[in-house]
Amino acid sequence: MLLLWFIFGYVYVTQADPEDYQAIFERLRLAYYAKHLVADKPAPIFSVGKYNRTANVLNASLVLLEDLDGREIVSTTKAFLYLNNRYKFTGIQLKVNVCEMWMKNLYGIRDIMEPCGNIQLCDIKKGPLYIRNFWPNPKYFPKTIPVGSYKIELHSNLLNGTKLVQINWYGKAELYFEEMRNKDVINEP
Repeated sequence: MLLLWFIFGYVYVTQADPEDYQAIFERLRLAYYAKHLVADKPAPIFSVGKYNRTANVLNASLVLLEDLDGREIVSTTKAFLYLNNRYKFTGIQLKVNVCEMWMKNLYGIRDIMEPCGNIQLCDIKKGPLYIRNFWPNPKYFPKTIPVGSYKIELHSNLLNGTKLVQINWYGKAELYFEEMRNKDVINEP
């Protein structure tokens, strides 16, 4: 299976710069959140919308009822590839402490989130929290991503096992080709 994944990845995308492919953010689904930690009024908002008529972005707001210590939260990320009319687990899984991820700026998470909201993942204070116009920066993506449709599952749990949130993120990885970048320019002999 691993060999097939490698061959598939090599055939469709060889070593490329993040500028050579684009990540298309299609939709996000909030599969679960710990309702006992979030106020009912005002109602939590979790929506995806257009920014500048081109990119889908995440906007979310809620009122947290308790302080949370990021050192006690573990985040697990799993990648699924769409094959044969369903999402299949790729074997790629990342499990990391949320505060560690924030302090090390893993995948640029702090650089991306700080301008978009008021969340600081090492010490999450109760009260209103928001994220506006959130979109991951492709410069933090891996250099090699097989072309295709993906589902990324993000799970966050406390160390004692209490489930906090599950988000399913759907999108595509597509290659840019030089001809497509300059599709309005017609080269005639």
